[in-house]
Amino acid sequence: MEGLDYRDTVTDPQLPPGTFFDLAIVHLLTTATIDRFRALYPQGRFETRRFRQNIVVATNPDEQEGFAENDWIGQAVAIGAEVRLQVTGPCPRCVMTTLPQGDLPKDSGILRTAAQHNHVNVGVYADAIAGGTIRRGDLVTLV
Repeated sequence: MEGLDYRDTVTDPQLPPGTFFDLAIVHLLTTATIDRFRALYPQGRFETRRFRQNIVVATNPDEQEGFAENDWIGQAVAIGAEVRLQVTGPCPRCVMTTLPQGDLPKDSGILRTAAQHNHVNVGVYADAIAGGTIRRGDLVTLV
């Protein structure tokens, strides 16, 4: 991938036991993005479990449309009272999102739609600035 260190080299980074990270520790995805993809490709099943994100942010449909988290790149996000994340870039997806899992069928249209409408990105990556506990329903704000 363009911009990655060692992109022409096979690497074997050491990760904490029991973990696996692609390019970042946190993958954020908004309901606005899922809703937009559903509108663009209604015959597909755009469900968050296809994308293996860490956090789904529920956006207000009256306030956010489209790929809301794209605008967060380069900004910090607060989740609840403790957690702060630095949004580092878009989250490019691969063929894994098209594979069947559970009751979700194989669907190459999922990745095709992301490619045609959002440069193959579904969500954003972030690094932790401040750790802590987050809970369902915590307020998410740009800081």
